[in-house]
Amino acid sequence: MMPTPSEEPGKFEFGVGTVVTQCVLCRHAVHDEFGRGCPSFPGGIPADIRSNQFDHRRPHPSESPMKGVPLVRFEPRPGVNPVAVAALYCYLDGLGSIDN
Repeated sequence: MMPTPSEEPGKFEFGVGTVVTQCVLCRHAVHDEFGRGCPSFPGGIPADIRSNQFDHRRPHPSESPMKGVPLVRFEPRPGVNPVAVAALYCYLDGLGSIDN
């Protein structure tokens, strides 16, 4: 199922309610004058991650971190709403299995 952008930035409708994009909840997200960034994607976060069509708890094929910066995976920010994280995990778990 393809997500439909919600009226709220960073959220998508999936037919079962609103799920926040994983980047909004991620502790590694970097906020700068250009918007949201990620140490694993200095050229910009791929659309499939921003739209929750790829589970970034797994390695993404286009990851290319800045030199000297370790790869990061999705981790919830401290203090983020646990219900939002649970809804996100429920959706992402439906995308496929996580490779350990």
